[in-house]
Amino acid sequence: MKRLISSAVAALVLGSVATAMCPFTTLFFQYGAGCAPGTQAPPILNGQLDGGMTCGVMIDLNVQQPCGHCGVYVKSEWLVLGFQAVNVPMSNGCTLLASPDIVLPLPPAIGSTVLQGELPHDPSLIGHSFFMQGIIERVSTFGNTTDIEVSNGLEMRIVP
Repeated sequence: MKRLISSAVAALVLGSVATAMCPFTTLFFQYGAGCAPGTQAPPILNGQLDGGMTCGVMIDLNVQQPCGHCGVYVKSEWLVLGFQAVNVPMSNGCTLLASPDIVLPLPPAIGSTVLQGELPHDPSLIGHSFFMQGIIERVSTFGNTTDIEVSNGLEMRIVP
C-alpha cells in the first residue's frame, strides 16, 4: 500500500511538472543595424529566456546616452512587433526592420527598458518567428531638433 501511495504522489508531482514545462524553445537572433543620425549612439535590442518562468522571455531595449549633459533627451520610445522582417528605408537614412503589425509605447528612458512576459504554452507556435525593433525619438534642447533613431532588429524564433 505504501508503494502505491508513493507512486501516486510521484505521478502527481511529475504530472504537474510536465504540464508546467514549456512545449518549445525560444531562440533570439539580432539582425540588421541600429541607426542614430543625430547622436551616433543607436539603441540596442536584445532578447533572452527568463529562467524564472517556463515559457518566459525578456526583451531589453537599451537606449544609450550619447553625451554627459548635452541637452539631448529621449522624448518617446516604442517597440515595433511584426510577423515578418522587412527592409524599408526611412526618410532619416535609417531602415525599418520589422513589419509594424503591433506598436507598443514604452516609457521614455535612458538605459534598459525591459519587457518580461510568459508566452502561451501552445505547441502550435513552433515554427513561427516574430520580429521586433525599437524606435526612439530624441530631442535636443540646444539645437531645437528632433531625431528618430532605430535599434537593430531582433527575431524571436519558436523551435521544438
